[in-house]
Amino acid sequence: MGVRSALIIGIFIALYGAVTFRLYTLQIDKGTFYSAKAESQLALAGMLEPVRGNIYFTDKQDDLIPAAMNKDFPFIYAVPKEIDDAAEASEGVAPIIGKDKADLQKIFSNKTDLYEPLLLKASEAQIAVLKTANIKGIYIEDQPARYYPLGDVGSQVIGFVSTAGAKDARPVGQYGIESFYEDALKGQEGSLDGDVVQPSDPGRDVHLTIDRNIQDRAGGIISKLIGEYGAERASFIVEETKTGKILAMGGTPSFDPNAYSSSAIKDFLNPNVQEVYEPGSIFKVITMSAGIDSGAITPDTTYVDTGFLTLNGKTVRNWDLQAHGLMTMTNVIEKSLNTGAAFAERKTGHKTFHDY
Repeated sequence: MGVRSALIIGIFIALYGAVTFRLYTLQIDKGTFYSAKAESQLALAGMLEPVRGNIYFTDKQDDLIPAAMNKDFPFIYAVPKEIDDAAEASEGVAPIIGKDKADLQKIFSNKTDLYEPLLLKASEAQIAVLKTANIKGIYIEDQPARYYPLGDVGSQVIGFVSTAGAKDARPVGQYGIESFYEDALKGQEGSLDGDVVQPSDPGRDVHLTIDRNIQDRAGGIISKLIGEYGAERASFIVEETKTGKILAMGGTPSFDPNAYSSSAIKDFLNPNVQEVYEPGSIFKVITMSAGIDSGAITPDTTYVDTGFLTLNGKTVRNWDLQAHGLMTMTNVIEKSLNTGAAFAERKTGHKTFHDY
């Protein structure tokens, strides 16, 4: 056997030995650690199930705008077995991730614990400080989680994903589309209406008619009006009248689904479809619109407001219990006059009003 052949054989033996040692390290020496780590990470991210589908808004060009998607975030975890001083490690980690020092010390002191998740979606600032601290047994890796690129735009329509209330601590959809189409987004069989969902691999994507630009603009207008008039809450719906498509919907106060824990639970509800609401004076607008559209009245049509009106044995009064004299239909809407709405309906006619 020549020197060259012996050298080649020697190299292959060395490589084989290195591979064997690596396999021993992964499967035998640290096998339990990696098994626990993989199981915990997968359970935490919900990856033992199909990858969750995306939720899309649209625009006037029918381009799809991601409103809910999956994204990798920095993930902090601990290997308590590698931590020499639990008290010192907890002292360094606690202020960085915002957790109780005593609780962390208890976790770090358990030397039989090979893997302990600490914080998903860690911020860049937290990662920078943790890297500088260089604490033994504390690690950082990327972990997939739900991300909402539009922030609070349309959040009450979308909802969010969290582990709150989940029996097995896996992320589930809470409120909005995330909850309503939970099975479809997770790729499970379920009843689906029309073409609102499209097949994805393996979860399903949900395509909404919400126009990202109109949604953002409508939310801005409502917020401005609340500031001007000192209202507590407001809601809006923008509909494409020819097709019935909902182009914008929501209310304010709203919330950021990327940081939902900092908002009140009542802000998660879409006020247009999830709150009990008595229409009341909203129907004055409908009544007036029917009268004007039918030609029975105009915005300048007048009547004399006496403050009350008796119909079918019932007396209808204005909300302020006042008589305002000569009023136009525009004044009726401005002052929300009950007697004026009744006048507009009678001028329109019962049948025509009923048809509208």
